[in-house]
Amino acid sequence: MARATSAALALLIFLLCRHVHADAGTTLSQGQSLAGNDKLLSANGAFSLSFFSPRGGDGSRMYLGVMFAKAAEPTVPWVANRDAPVSATASSYSATVTDSGDLRVMEGERVVWQTNTTSSAGNFTLTIQDTGNLVLAGGSGAQAVHLWQSFDYPADTFLPGMNITLARRGGAVVRQTLFRSWRSPDDPAPGNFTLGQDPLGSSQLFIWRRSEDGKDVTHWRSGQWAKGSFVGIPYRPLNGLYGFQLSGDPSQSNGLYYTFQRFNSSQYRFVLQPNGTETCYQLVDATGAWEVVWSQPTLPCQAYNTCGPNAECSAADHCTCLRGFEPKSEAEYGSGVWAQGCVRSSQLTCSERNVSMSGGDAFAVLSGVKLPDLAAWESAVISADACRQWCLANCTCNAYSYSGGTGCLTWAHELLDIYQFPSGQFPNGQGFRLQTEDKDYR
Repeated sequence: MARATSAALALLIFLLCRHVHADAGTTLSQGQSLAGNDKLLSANGAFSLSFFSPRGGDGSRMYLGVMFAKAAEPTVPWVANRDAPVSATASSYSATVTDSGDLRVMEGERVVWQTNTTSSAGNFTLTIQDTGNLVLAGGSGAQAVHLWQSFDYPADTFLPGMNITLARRGGAVVRQTLFRSWRSPDDPAPGNFTLGQDPLGSSQLFIWRRSEDGKDVTHWRSGQWAKGSFVGIPYRPLNGLYGFQLSGDPSQSNGLYYTFQRFNSSQYRFVLQPNGTETCYQLVDATGAWEVVWSQPTLPCQAYNTCGPNAECSAADHCTCLRGFEPKSEAEYGSGVWAQGCVRSSQLTCSERNVSMSGGDAFAVLSGVKLPDLAAWESAVISADACRQWCLANCTCNAYSYSGGTGCLTWAHELLDIYQFPSGQFPNGQGFRLQTEDKDYR
């Protein structure tokens, strides 16, 4: 009798352990569930995985999310069921790793969200890495398989160890990492703003805003990558300050990608806010509070093409037509309505553009600016003089720029989104030369 009782007790304990995960563990194993206040912790204690209700909400909606474990206020860089919350009043909700290798968020018997992964490897586990990356794997040893990771499916936050990737084949985008803002500070559902690499392959980062008619409109761009900084953010050397690196080739299998590696013990996060602002935060270890390090766009001039085509926006948020251009609508420009921008005062013919290759050409010089959008990179041109000669020899060239960081960039279309940085504050601002009839500006 005693032996039978012991066997029954052992079976009961085994079953309970399979379906109730110990709080603050590091691994969720096949058949186990995460429910209620249960959580997974990364080995370094920096991140946790648990159910949460957004701060500021009414507490009726629950989400499975990765959280910064040492932040004073709940901070969620990744959400599983961001557009399919479970009810806080439901009799049961849980996250479980199935016997087929699928991670699921359940409300009772209903599947609310899942990774849609299947494998015959067995021995499936879910762990949260020291980077905050949630990893689903199976098998063991030489038979181990990597099934899924949250870093491949970002929400609104860019963390160290993540990539922002763009891969193209035959001129078409085949893979692109996109970040979507929350709908509001208390609603993690996908919002109106998206961040990713320029699909044209310029290596610039863009933020797009979803308009009322469902189209994505450019809201902000970083400018070209040059010597460890973006041209539009010249006062932040991102490669040294945050460990940013640009690697790869958009035409190759891994694509062109930005990486972000931790360079000290501080924790950083870049967040696409519900209002379309990209903000970098640093965690203050002593208090657990987040300190704002950098944010854009916060000024009208930082938003995309505030002044319209062929105009520059100054630090005083004032628009001025480029040399050789005039407002398309004097009445609108005079009243502060700048969307139509500027047009050439007189169109240059090809002969006027190429008056002389020995120095008689006229170029207006603009320095310390965020270079215009839609540049073409002339990869075969490797000097400033050769870049100038290339522009003179091509009738469609309106402007050019050359630096060791960007190489030879040329513009054949309207010049969009030029920001004149405040004088003396941003030494890394770039310059470009604009074709003009005025020979006093060379």
